[in-house]
Amino acid sequence: PLPRDIDPDTGNELLGMRFCNVLSAKDMDYILSLWDAFLATNPKHSSTSKDANRSSSGDGAFHFGFFQCNTDYPALTADSRNQSPETIRAIDKLMSAVKRILLPKVDKLNKEHFPNHYERMQKVRQYMAEEQGELLAERPALDFLGVCTAIAAKEGASDSMHIDFHDPKQGIAWAVPIGDWQGSTLTLPQLGDESHACQFEIRPGEIFAFPARRLAHAVSPPTKGRRLALTLFT
Repeated sequence: PLPRDIDPDTGNELLGMRFCNVLSAKDMDYILSLWDAFLATNPKHSSTSKDANRSSSGDGAFHFGFFQCNTDYPALTADSRNQSPETIRAIDKLMSAVKRILLPKVDKLNKEHFPNHYERMQKVRQYMAEEQGELLAERPALDFLGVCTAIAAKEGASDSMHIDFHDPKQGIAWAVPIGDWQGSTLTLPQLGDESHACQFEIRPGEIFAFPARRLAHAVSPPTKGRRLALTLFT
């Protein structure tokens, strides 16, 4: 089995970590403005057509970057490629901002707190360069610095309990909410006890890392305000 990351305080496997004050209100407002510019181009959504490389989630998310689920190579997602030139430019501008503002912060946290996962992701980045180097040179905004290979983006919530079966068994997903909202709760029942599931809020500026294939999870919708949910995964 692959080595797992350990909590140095308890000696137990590290199954989740919340980080506070990662993103400023200014940065989140800027990313939201680019999200709105993307939506204004009337993008095509792969949930209405079969994405040959991944089962459509039907959850309203757009998926940017690369999947390797039903192919033997990392393929560009339908949401990233089957778009008008105007929409592709908007995607790349949005992902460029995410890459510049968010990904270096996540990369640093990953290296510090999940070193084994970090080392695996460096190998994934090298593999991506070997398999899709030409395409990444054409669209450098989709080179996610070894943090992830794909980013899901949507407004609203994932309030049905689920496990992300396409993720690697020991992979780490990063939940990154963007905006200004109140009242949303993340539920992780496997981390609770017999009578109470683990539940907590992820507030503006915070992000949460956890193994999305191993831990069932659900997020309730905000009761007030607006939130764009980004999920960084491989």
